[in-house]
Amino acid sequence: MILAIAVTVVSCTKQGLPNDNSSSGSSSSTGVEDRVGTPPAVVAAAFVTNFGNVPVRQWKLRSDGTWRAHFTRNGVAWEATYTAAGVLIKSEASR
Repeated sequence: MILAIAVTVVSCTKQGLPNDNSSSGSSSSTGVEDRVGTPPAVVAAAFVTNFGNVPVRQWKLRSDGTWRAHFTRNGVAWEATYTAAGVLIKSEASR
């Protein structure tokens, strides 16, 4: 019985809290915020194949299940978007 009460309190409390990255200001077109995280190994390996050992400033898991890498290349900020299977969907200079 105590466990059930604790789970209820925790789940109710979590719903009222903003996401950890709410201050990042990034949101998808659906209004659901992206989550900062570590991509699957296949995605990270695909990035290295496409861009070499360029340091990624931040990886974001988007609400549609894709991963977006934010990085700097030749002094220009770039973004690259990958499927969870490591397929490059899009890469472009950031605005």
